[in-house]
Amino acid sequence: MGRKQKPSLSIGPDKVTRSAIKWTWLNGGLLGAALLAALIVYWPVLQAGWFYDDGDYVVNDPRLNHLDLFLPWNMSQPPPPLDADGGILRLPGYDKPLVADRYVWRLSFALERRLFGASYSPSIAHGVNLTLHLVCVALLFFAAKALARLYASRSKAGSDPKKPEGPEILFPGLCALIFAVLPWAAEPVVYVSARNGGLGALFTLLGLIAFIDALNAVSRIRWGVSGLAAFLCCVAAFGSKENFISAPAGILLVTAPVLLTRLKQWPRKKAIILGAVVLLLLVLGIAVGIRGSERAMALLHVFNGARNGGYLFSVQSPILLQVLGDQPFGQRLSLEFNHPGWSDTACWAALLLNIILIFGSLIAAIRYPLALAITWFYLHLLPTNSILVRQDFLAARNVYLPTVGIAVLFAGLVVWLMARNSGTENAPAAVFRKNRFVAAGALGLLVFWAVTTGQWASAFRDSTNVWARSAQVAPDHAAVRLNHALAMYSTRVQSNPSAENVQAVEKEMAAAIEAEKSPTMRYYEEWHRTTRAALSARILGRLRLLSGDTAKAEEYFRKSFSVKPTLGTWLEWFQLCLEQNLDDGLRDAEIGATRQWPRDWWTVSARAMRRAKDLKGRVGSDIKADLESAERAADSPNPELRRFQARVLFGLAHMAETPEILRGRLDRLGRLGMPPESLAKLHEKLAGR
Repeated sequence: MGRKQKPSLSIGPDKVTRSAIKWTWLNGGLLGAALLAALIVYWPVLQAGWFYDDGDYVVNDPRLNHLDLFLPWNMSQPPPPLDADGGILRLPGYDKPLVADRYVWRLSFALERRLFGASYSPSIAHGVNLTLHLVCVALLFFAAKALARLYASRSKAGSDPKKPEGPEILFPGLCALIFAVLPWAAEPVVYVSARNGGLGALFTLLGLIAFIDALNAVSRIRWGVSGLAAFLCCVAAFGSKENFISAPAGILLVTAPVLLTRLKQWPRKKAIILGAVVLLLLVLGIAVGIRGSERAMALLHVFNGARNGGYLFSVQSPILLQVLGDQPFGQRLSLEFNHPGWSDTACWAALLLNIILIFGSLIAAIRYPLALAITWFYLHLLPTNSILVRQDFLAARNVYLPTVGIAVLFAGLVVWLMARNSGTENAPAAVFRKNRFVAAGALGLLVFWAVTTGQWASAFRDSTNVWARSAQVAPDHAAVRLNHALAMYSTRVQSNPSAENVQAVEKEMAAAIEAEKSPTMRYYEEWHRTTRAALSARILGRLRLLSGDTAKAEEYFRKSFSVKPTLGTWLEWFQLCLEQNLDDGLRDAEIGATRQWPRDWWTVSARAMRRAKDLKGRVGSDIKADLESAERAADSPNPELRRFQARVLFGLAHMAETPEILRGRLDRLGRLGMPPESLAKLHEKLAGR
């Protein structure tokens, strides 16, 4: 007889299972590391203020103060009237029903207003954006985990797949960690108005998880509930932004290999009918979604009237390829892009390479499903930024969901390399020793991405830095150059109007005006051109005024008003002419106001002030009555008009017949923000009486 084998004293799992448990713990640790890394990288943005479109979409939209308008039975109610004195010239989509224009996105801001009330601030809004990113990171983890399990099952619902026991377990955690710090995923986190990108991605990933759960369901009830949840998530994604009309196609795309495998088990006729029904529903859903979106219909209108083939060939095809190439090293991160300016040969090569990548990844996915990550990237960029003619060639906020595909691709490659080089080893320590160069390379890339993203997030604490970086990437983009000049003006010139700062802004303004002639700007509508021209002239007028050249300043203000007659420009023009005794300009400013706002109090008051000036201060009852129109008007919410109202009332205070009238006007001037030193003089007059 042979020697009796000694019984094992171990009552726990065997060696392989213990290794699997260690890998599972490492995977969970990667999720924790991903959430922590995202917090650290994006923490600086919590100190940032409002930026760019935040004024329109978050700060100035009065609908956000009326949560009842978002209720289903009130959606047809007209929005609150915009205050013409408030300086709100245009709120995009304000005249459209809320349900037809990014309803979920706007609802998120309205809920914040209601929840935080008077304490609502940019830091709170940025904090919500960061929280949404953290949720998306976690959802990607669970979606990748569910996908990996689904692919392992490969066949019918309810089967028990073989669980991986090596580095493959790290796939979900690596997906989450990479996505947490990828630079091209930054804009919906750092830019409050870009929240629609984060919201749409959140609902798309949630819908993917629900759809996978439906595929794994063993009961009809669970299948129905999960399927309905997936559908509602796709609707919510579309309600966040019209780009996410691609959400159901993306969900079907990444589950297609498993779906096709299961369909092969069906009778051929039934499989064909089911496939045709699914495709028909997908097309109908897209058609209904486009017709239900005012923005999507507007883009289609542009598409129908444009030579779209040339736009796709010379603009979008090169840009898509550039952005895909920018992903690994976080290059050219910017708010806007230049016209690529590639030669026809290069454009043909780009178009061919894009086609190869799209269809090649679909073909490769038959054997290597990871290739679908590339198709995912393209799919979610196609709806509004690639096929249709747009003035903004590619906004980084639209790359948030496509970047999920890049994170999955990199994570899959790292896991594949580690598994390939590990041989029969399963213990984490042994696997990492064999793959130390792969691990070091992945760690180095993660650190690089985190630093790059952190720098971009820090830039949003000062809008000048954001626009300066964008101007470097897109030097021929007039809107970028103009916004850079405006940021320099507000942060440098207003605090320190030195000759050096004034010249720096004027130089950037000149670059913005010159950039209007570039190929980049030919796709912009005339409304945008006139708005930029008027704003450029107005800022140049202010700069000339700081330099002491009042004649040139008046010329610029006159030009700005003639291009686009806005109240703010008129106020600066009129008051400059009044203070500098520019009689011709004063008369023309009065004529301009009479044409634009014939019956408004500021026009009546301006006419009276000009007549009083001509009469050298001899104010009759008719002039005084016109000036009192400013007193009869309510306190203006517009800061510029409020100052003008205070100026008129200050003059009236000197005409007060009784101490009671003077006292009332003093109180009103205090509410309007009259400087204390000016009020002190009037108080002396009151005391003298």
